[in-house]
Amino acid sequence: MRMLAYGTIADSLDDGYAMAESTVLECVKEFASTIISEFEEDYLRPPNQAELNRILAENEARGFPGMIGRSSNDLNVLDRSHVFDDLANGRTHPVEYFVNGNKYDMTYYLADKIYPDWATFVKTKSDPINSKDKTFAEAQEAARKDVEQSERDMETDENEFREANDPPILRDRTITELNDYMAAYHKIQDRPTSKRLQQDLIEHHWMLKGNEIGPYARRSRQ
Repeated sequence: MRMLAYGTIADSLDDGYAMAESTVLECVKEFASTIISEFEEDYLRPPNQAELNRILAENEARGFPGMIGRSSNDLNVLDRSHVFDDLANGRTHPVEYFVNGNKYDMTYYLADKIYPDWATFVKTKSDPINSKDKTFAEAQEAARKDVEQSERDMETDENEFREANDPPILRDRTITELNDYMAAYHKIQDRPTSKRLQQDLIEHHWMLKGNEIGPYARRSRQ
């Protein structure tokens, strides 16, 4: 557990726990394998279509159409997460939504300023300089907290959301498949799309607030 929690190297545990490096590594491997075998089918998988539709509807009500969650404050997850590999490999459910009159076809996560300007991240405005930016920053940060709490409270009904295992990752790719994969990754990391989506959401929230609808409807009645 110390290795998993703190990134401790295996041979550093020899003195304190009298465990050889090979024993430590075998224990960690066995622990990880047990977690996967016990929980993969219900928890260690992407959302199915029913779950995705519910998530998108809940987040659209928060004023963020196309948003499927928030990113934890750890850039290391970008190197370890399978989420973007699934997206690049076409193993995610297709989506389409409009923000400020512009069409988008990739879901995104709410994130803070430490994350890169990718099309799959919508960051807050760290130093808002006008009312529009301030409104968006407050809404983005509030939505991140709401989503975090929802993730803690969420209980999955395994019978309702049971689905077949994901297809295997292709090992031997053709040139066409490799080109498609690289094009998809460039799309994920597209900075202009990231900036445009953020600006469209700023305008979207300003419209919602001005018309006292969506997440601003309840506040207007207080």
